[in-house]
Amino acid sequence: MKESVLPKSVVEKWIKEVMQYQYDITIHANEYPLQESFIRSISHPSCSIHQVDDNKTVITSNDPVVLASIALTAKRKGFLVED
Repeated sequence: MKESVLPKSVVEKWIKEVMQYQYDITIHANEYPLQESFIRSISHPSCSIHQVDDNKTVITSNDPVVLASIALTAKRKGFLVED
């Protein structure tokens, strides 16, 4: 059997607890509106994307790992990300 870092029961309990909450991040574009191709590239089945205005997009999900990944992608592209 393969050794794991954390027991499966602990991980399952953590996932059940964390996934019951809703998390969101806000991505602010710099000078130009967020491009449709960028929005498509960060979309994920577990996320809901709401464009508030041309320079502000709110992404909501129950999965904090997916949101962290999206936040890193947006920061690497030079956008301001707010939790």
